[in-house]
Amino acid sequence: MRGGASKKWPSVQGTVLESRVIERKNFSTKRAVATYSTTYEARILYGYKVGDRSYTSNRICFGPPDEGAGELVKKYPVGKVVRVYYDPNDPGNSVLEPGSKTSGNLILIGLGIGVLLFFGMDRRRRKKLPKQRSPV
Repeated sequence: MRGGASKKWPSVQGTVLESRVIERKNFSTKRAVATYSTTYEARILYGYKVGDRSYTSNRICFGPPDEGAGELVKKYPVGKVVRVYYDPNDPGNSVLEPGSKTSGNLILIGLGIGVLLFFGMDRRRRKKLPKQRSPV
């Protein structure tokens, strides 16, 4: 997975070129019911140089970011100098926050499923055990 590998990628200095919140109006219909919603996403564009070649990218992280759009725009204002991690085999592939944001969630989900299975099996096992009579 690229997210995990990006922790070992080399890095260079870059600069934030664009930082804004994009508002998207969404419309959908399900069973003849119209629904309107608005979503917001951060548009963070940064530039960096590897060797003699210049690149731009808008990838902040692999997976959904922890912060909302407004927080990301505040975190990465235009002109801010940033550390850019790039794939040495493909320098155009870069990220500002290396690692995978979803791996922690997957671990928690896995642990949750494991706990549910354990208690479910334990409960079944208890039902199958013969009841002990108390001495009188």
